[in-house]
Amino acid sequence: MVLRLPSVAEVLLVVGALRAAYPEDDVVLMDVGVVESSLAAARHAVEARAALGEGVGGVAVGVAATLYFTVLNHPLVDGNKKLGVGVAALTAAMNGCRVDEGLLACLALLVARGEAGLDDLIRVLLPRVREDKEVLSLSGNVVGLVDAVVERVKPYWDLLRAHDKGLATLEDVCGAYAGLLPRHG
Repeated sequence: MVLRLPSVAEVLLVVGALRAAYPEDDVVLMDVGVVESSLAAARHAVEARAALGEGVGGVAVGVAATLYFTVLNHPLVDGNKKLGVGVAALTAAMNGCRVDEGLLACLALLVARGEAGLDDLIRVLLPRVREDKEVLSLSGNVVGLVDAVVERVKPYWDLLRAHDKGLATLEDVCGAYAGLLPRHG
């Protein structure tokens, strides 16, 4: 199976969904080049691990890399953690898989706080990416796939937004996943 990562156009569909969900927020794309750079870095991370013989778990590596580089590179004025969750969930769905969206929200928050690196994300996600027959039926319909992903991630986008506004704690976002990664600083 060849791993499929989202295109810039597909990421922009997620950005559009974020804008629609939070019209009062500053969900503004600073530079499409940052999206291109994030996707290129994710692609490089996947290819590098495949070249090292770490091809097993390619979807987990793709999900981890798209989440990590989207959050780290900060393509939006506001909403980068939410975008990272959406793009990571889309990466999983495009490959017929799913990862618990709550886990993705927790990991996005930890990346933004500087408490998780790419290797941490890969280690956590490897055993947690699972096949999802429901999204396989949407694989030829990108807009339908994005809509399905947005429906799944929206409650976690709301939780991340509440965290950013001081209305939710790290423990509220991470819940049962709080102990998966060692806390730094």
